[in-house]
Parts: sequence; structure tokens; C-alpha cells
Amino acid sequence: MIGASALLIVIGVSDLLHSRLLAVPPQLPSLPFPPPGWRRWVLALTTLFMFMITMIFAPWWAGIGFVLGALMWLLSYYPKYQTRGFIAAGLIVLSLVLPALFNPTTLRLTPIQDVSGISTITQWSVAIAAMVLINIATANRVVRAVLGFAHGDTPPQHMAGPSRAGRVIGVLERFLLIVLIIAGQSMSVAGLAAAKSIIRYPEISATARGGQGLSAETFFVGTITSWLFALASTGIAALSVLGGSVLLPGV
Repeated sequence: MIGASALLIVIGVSDLLHSRLLAVPPQLPSLPFPPPGWRRWVLALTTLFMFMITMIFAPWWAGIGFVLGALMWLLSYYPKYQTRGFIAAGLIVLSLVLPALFNPTTLRLTPIQDVSGISTITQWSVAIAAMVLINIATANRVVRAVLGFAHGDTPPQHMAGPSRAGRVIGVLERFLLIVLIIAGQSMSVAGLAAAKSIIRYPEISATARGGQGLSAETFFVGTITSWLFALASTGIAALSVLGGSVLLPGV
């Protein structure tokens, strides 16, 4: 369903505009909108454009879901409501993509097409953009929140997040995982997991000996959350292309 991918684009752009160097600064999470200036215009125009795409190529109720999902994500910038905003927006995304699971074209792995080919191009463009944008700043926000929850911090934002290099590595790692999934290289995914564990082994071992390094629990929670996020975004993008309703004027 194109509405799910459109919503993911707005969420991804919003987090990018809120972020600096792939991290939400402490002074910004309480702001539902980016700082005044060009960032707000970019977010507003992106939201309006994706809403129009949703209303043209999806049923009317997808537009309602799009608006509700965007509002719930804005709510997540308030520390008090962050978790509820994450959960609500996630459930709305799932509800928008759910009809694609029951569409016969999905089972046949046949991309949606129309006579002009406009819907196919739009579906692919929106799905790819969503898959890329959501795995940058948004994925880092979610991973950080999950790590905070795992450590019992309230609110999660007060937990010291990974270094800038760690955040960049996380983004590259998710993109590499997506490429391997699309290429059908499941064994390479296992190799990636083994390589990451070997690289982080000295740091994890230091913690096991009573040091202050990265704990094994933190390592696995962060890695699994990041990878699940990449897998989920890839699945949603695939469903947006392979299934769901596409409506065109006069069709």
C-alpha cells in the first residue's frame, strides 16, 4: 500500500530535519517541528506532496491513516509521549500495509500496473525513497529508545547514545543488510553478523572482565533492533510494490 510508504517518507524526512549528524540533539526532541526556517518548509511541502500522492493512488481511508500517522510521529518528539508516538505510528503503518497481504497480486509477486504505467513508477519511487529515508535518522532514534528502555532509563533520551561513528556504521550496516536481502544472499547476512561480533569482541570482553566497555546485552539489543527495523522497512516497501490497491482517476 502506497500510503504506508508515503507515511514512512514523511517520518524519515522529519527525523532528518530534526537531526544533526544523525542524532537528535537534547534541545530538539521537545519540538514537534524542525527549527524555524527552510527545514519547516521542506517538511510541510514533503508532507503535502506525499498526502496528495496517497489520495491519488490509494483509497480515501489511507489518507486518513497518513494524517493520523504523521500526527502520532510529531507527538513522539515530546519525551513524555515518545514511546506512545512510536507505537501508534508503527501500528498505523502496519494497518496501511495490511490490505496488501490479502491481495492476489502479492502472492504472485506481480507489481501493480496500469495502462499508462504511472502507478508502477510511482509505487517503485515511493517505496525505494521510504526504504532509504526511514533507515537513516529514524532508525537511530528507535534503536536509541529501545536501548534506553532495556536499561530502564526514563525517559530513554537521557541515555548516552552511541558515538557519531557508531551511528554512521549503523546506517551503513542497515543499507548493506537491505542490499543483501534484495539480492537473496542469506548466507552473506549470517557472515555480516559474524563479522560484526568478531569486531566488537574485544570491547565486549572488556566489559565481561569488569571494565566500562560495551556490554553484550547492549550490543545484541542494539543490533537486533537495528536489523529488525531494516527488515521491516524492506518488507513494507516490497508490499507497497507487490500488493495493495491503486486508484487512478477514471480507472
